[in-house]
Amino acid sequence: MPTNKFYDIQFCMRAAGVGTEMLFNSIQYIFVFLPIVIVVYFLLNKNKLLALAKCWLILASIFFYGFLTPKYIPILVGSIIFNFSVGCLLCSK
Repeated sequence: MPTNKFYDIQFCMRAAGVGTEMLFNSIQYIFVFLPIVIVVYFLLNKNKLLALAKCWLILASIFFYGFLTPKYIPILVGSIIFNFSVGCLLCSK
């Protein structure tokens, strides 16, 4: 069965001008990003820097989701702030 280049996701990504991508199953995620995030997180926890460890995970998540398209980072951060604020308001009542 011949492949149609318009259904090939890699062709579409290159055509859209997207270079490298970091998905959950990509080499750079599994062997670079994830080990760094895990090691730093557990080192911070071991040193009883729990708040900093949580901030590390938040920043790593924002980096991961913004890696492919950085222009969506402000939307993500805005959503995080809004949802956290609503959660705090709900807990206070």
